[in-house]
Amino acid sequence: MRTKMAEVLKKVTGGATLFDGVHIFTSHADVPDDSALRLVILPPELFYTREEPRMAFDGVLDYVRNNGKRPRYRGNRLIFLAPDHGSLARLRDCVRVALAWASIVDDAADRRLVLDTLQEDKAKKELQSAEDVLPRVTRECYKWLLCPSQNSATETKPSVEAFALNTSGAGLGSEIHRVCVENELVIAT
Repeated sequence: MRTKMAEVLKKVTGGATLFDGVHIFTSHADVPDDSALRLVILPPELFYTREEPRMAFDGVLDYVRNNGKRPRYRGNRLIFLAPDHGSLARLRDCVRVALAWASIVDDAADRRLVLDTLQEDKAKKELQSAEDVLPRVTRECYKWLLCPSQNSATETKPSVEAFALNTSGAGLGSEIHRVCVENELVIAT
């Protein structure tokens, strides 16, 4: 299921040209500690909710502080995309439906499942319908841009700011770019 989620996230964040790298469900050890600007898409376990942001914030701070077993020196080059807790169940259900229909279509094609032509056409149609819904549901779920910040060099613990993305737009990448520029999360010059 995580693999399918990662595939869809890769498609919907494809327009994120502001970033030198997009890391989907990648551990903090595998996100390079260099001067490149990187978008880290948090796994479903590190969801965000306004009522209880601790899970996502702790995950973000873990990435900002650590690069595997070493400390991270360029944590200010990371921006995070987190799933919304309220939408996560719907995304999981949609992924399950798409995987189930894909399994039926594959089994019919490999002759492990015997379907007549009408049933096979129906299964293909349902698979296409389920696949068409996934990008929209994914955009609705992954709608929180999290940016770590530190107001002064003497602060011991950075804070994390959450920015809601407009999920009704055409592309998630362009919306992330807009929010980063408008809120001065990324300064180009």
